[in-house]
Amino acid sequence: PASLESCMCLDALVAIQDPLRPDVVDAVAQCQAAGIIVRMVTGDNINTARAIAKQCGILTPDGLSMTGPDFRQLTPAQLDKVLPKLQVLARSSPEDKHTLVTRLNGVALPTSREEWEAAHPGRLWNKERDLLLPGYRE
Repeated sequence: PASLESCMCLDALVAIQDPLRPDVVDAVAQCQAAGIIVRMVTGDNINTARAIAKQCGILTPDGLSMTGPDFRQLTPAQLDKVLPKLQVLARSSPEDKHTLVTRLNGVALPTSREEWEAAHPGRLWNKERDLLLPGYRE
């Protein structure tokens, strides 16, 4: 009847979960046993990323998780202090991923003032070289 439909109120909570593939936990554990540091870099929000990383065995009690916007605010020196414990980078951009890999392996770091200035047009080498990511190689 129409009278019932007009007086109704729906209270609901719906949750979905995309379960891990069965081999993920073992794959992460095998990498870690081989000495590989496994990190999660994702576009998910920080809470979702932490939950998934814990399920996978990536995020440990002493590990660090942070968001892309916070990551982007770090200086190269600050990032170098964070990297050993960084296990989860959430809400990350493709540039964040590139910066992370560049800082970890050092291959694409500018090696001269000219390279740094080309990577940071309009910025001042003398004042900002130690402030802007990904940094430079000394």
